[in-house]
Amino acid sequence: MQKKNEKKYMIAYKIWGILIYAASNRQTFTYSSLAEILEKEITCRNVGNYLGPIQSYCKMKKLPPLTVLVNRKDGLHGSGKFDGENTKRCCKDRERVFEFNWQQYTPTIDDFINS
Repeated sequence: MQKKNEKKYMIAYKIWGILIYAASNRQTFTYSSLAEILEKEITCRNVGNYLGPIQSYCKMKKLPPLTVLVNRKDGLHGSGKFDGENTKRCCKDRERVFEFNWQQYTPTIDDFINS
């Protein structure tokens, strides 16, 4: 069980690097395109499991929600249960992510474990 959890945080650490690079280039990903980048380490069905530690770290550090850069194929974030108000918030969050200086944050795997 311990090895499985370690793998989760190591993959989250890799995804962090991918997402901050994407933010600097104003890019987004679908769950499947992110899974393709990581090749055989994850599938599009379980990408959300690896985004969880990143989301927790961002909340803990009061950072913009970096995981908003990963969306479903239809462009909606997460479960897709967005009314007009939540869609506006998601767009605002994405802009905050694009404009933020992510280079000043370099979390470690332990930071993800402890968040």
